[in-house]
Amino acid sequence: MARDLGHEVAVVSRRGVAGDLPCYPTIDQALLARGFDGAVVATETASHALDLKCLLEGGFGGRILVEKPLFATSAEADVPLIKAAAARISVAYNLRFHPALIQARRALDGARILNIVVHVGQDLRQWRTDRPVENTYSSQRSAGGGALRDLSHELDYLLWLFGPWREVTALGGRVGDLPGDSDDCWSVAIRFASGAIASLAIDYFCRRPVRTLTCNSTADTVQIDLVKGVLVQGAGETIWPVDRDLTYREQMDGFLNGRHRDLCTFGEAMEVMRLIEAIERVSDREAMAIS
Repeated sequence: MARDLGHEVAVVSRRGVAGDLPCYPTIDQALLARGFDGAVVATETASHALDLKCLLEGGFGGRILVEKPLFATSAEADVPLIKAAAARISVAYNLRFHPALIQARRALDGARILNIVVHVGQDLRQWRTDRPVENTYSSQRSAGGGALRDLSHELDYLLWLFGPWREVTALGGRVGDLPGDSDDCWSVAIRFASGAIASLAIDYFCRRPVRTLTCNSTADTVQIDLVKGVLVQGAGETIWPVDRDLTYREQMDGFLNGRHRDLCTFGEAMEVMRLIEAIERVSDREAMAIS
């Protein structure tokens, strides 16, 4: 995608890559071979911190875009090199570039939000059909997989749209029988600093992919279907012909061409991590209380 936008691209991969892209087996070898203005960390979640550390120890001084979520745990941010580079690290929460969410953000600006209802789900077996589910990082806790982290786009855009959270309660974890040991289903309730309340359903089960948002304010009701690219506001309905790569292209263009303020910052991504971990902690407590 970066090459489509007119940039030279090289890849770091021990497995090699198809096509004519230059490929290096390690980050160190890539940095020794040539200079780079930007770097994208798109490894499994549990490797992000180590890969960032390798980049920074190798003297890389450019912008860095890290696949979401930023880390498997927030403790991985506690590295002096990473802290020092935080201002030039962004995180790939690409739904911020979906036109329906952008329009909703404008429409809701200044409104008093009452409640929000969100559902995101897709059968994990539909995600990467070129390999068995048990061979994907999503199915493995040790790799940083799981529905809560994989589908944390919703947590990011809720904070982006509605501001800081203050309280959270949740039930969830591993409910189904998909291969692996990662979490697969969550029901979450969040109270924001503004007083607005959100309910969020996340799952790895839905046979028909769903990504919806309904928001009630004192002025209006806004409904969004991100799969279909539909926004309903008041009496009007807006449909965007959003192809699946549009948000990724817009995000990459923002990263490469200096529109960094549109990207999720290191600090914002860490707030998502703190919310993820709070959801896990409170769910554990609820489970213990019930038992």
